[in-house]
Amino acid sequence: MTRLRPAVRAVVTWPPFNRVLTRTLRAVAPARAQRHPSLARFAPRVGLVEAPLPDGRLLRMVSRGDDDIASPVFWRGWAGHEPESAQVFYELARDALVTFDIGAHVGYYALLAAHANPAGRVFAFEPLPQVHERLTANVALNNASNITCVTCALGSPAGRAEFFHPRDGIPSSSSLSHRFMQTVVARSELVTSTVDVVEGDDFVAAKEIDRVDLIKLDTETTEPAVIRGLLGTLQRDRTPIICEVLDDSVARDLQELLDPLQYEYFLLTDAGPQQMKGIRSDPQWRNYLFKTDAARR
Repeated sequence: MTRLRPAVRAVVTWPPFNRVLTRTLRAVAPARAQRHPSLARFAPRVGLVEAPLPDGRLLRMVSRGDDDIASPVFWRGWAGHEPESAQVFYELARDALVTFDIGAHVGYYALLAAHANPAGRVFAFEPLPQVHERLTANVALNNASNITCVTCALGSPAGRAEFFHPRDGIPSSSSLSHRFMQTVVARSELVTSTVDVVEGDDFVAAKEIDRVDLIKLDTETTEPAVIRGLLGTLQRDRTPIICEVLDDSVARDLQELLDPLQYEYFLLTDAGPQQMKGIRSDPQWRNYLFKTDAARR
């Protein structure tokens, strides 16, 4: 996660030193400095991270200074990771009885949904074993019994497939797309694992889910394949989707799938959701809200 040299990182992330360092910096550093992304990178939190949510509940995460989410939450609060998306997602999750977190990573969005509506159910899909382990640890830390962690990837077609990821640690990126992962991980560090791929419609049918109310989708350029596997559910439910869009090829494929369902497209920015005529990648903002009139009623 961090850009620290190995020797410096070993000192900064040594738990006894890190506890003193992060507590002291949080006590003395100005709020503006704490909000700056560089602080989370160069002083990553090791240990328990707690952040109060708008409803008074407490978001908890375990951190070893090795993921891109827990440390920003420690320094910047519950919406410290992707605030332009997290706040929109949290509001939508308040009314969601069933939420899918597809590409759940360490569980940040799944936990937000579980806290926003304790009466709802959340399905968190994360196929990479070491990341799934951290996901389940965070779920246990929050006593989030309404989250079901699923060790598979959603996509289309269903079957077994190679899943690409860095050799070690909790990667910020992993994907079924070899083409994408070659652009973000050195060839010497890129390895594969074989994972199960399930079409979302088949999962919905198997679990007898009557309605999916909210989806968060972040699978590192395989989002169109996920949507193809969920088209029956989306046709039925017109589910709002928070979706990462990393390049224009993904954008075109997503729009081709969603236009027939009469979705509207909102780029999520620090000025709020900005309605767009279509989907395109943006050099600064990665996430969109896709929704329909039917979903708003």
